[in-house]
Amino acid sequence: MSKLSVLITGLVCFMTVSISAQSVVGKWKYEFQTENGTLVMSADIKADGTYSLDMGNDGSVEMTGKYTISGDTFTIQDDAGDCTGKGVYNISIAGDQMTMTRVSDECPNRGGPEGKMTSTRM
Repeated sequence: MSKLSVLITGLVCFMTVSISAQSVVGKWKYEFQTENGTLVMSADIKADGTYSLDMGNDGSVEMTGKYTISGDTFTIQDDAGDCTGKGVYNISIAGDQMTMTRVSDECPNRGGPEGKMTSTRM
């Protein structure tokens, strides 16, 4: 194998690892301050365009939905519950941290009071 082939193979492997590390797919933990203390929520974002939410991080799924990604725009829509409207967020991922900033959301309570959620990869 030539040095060029080894270099190209190594570069492709590095790019694959970098891209997968930046993916929204995986399990994420969010912490919100409420008047009753800290609420911990986890999200399981799957590669098939679906997600599930565990409010309280106690192992039970309270909400499911679907999502799409286009560039840094993350659009979500819950399957059932109080509000099934669409939410549009800008996302950025740096290392094990994802930040979602609300662009618009038809569900007034989703996205937190400031419209910005930061989560950590589990």
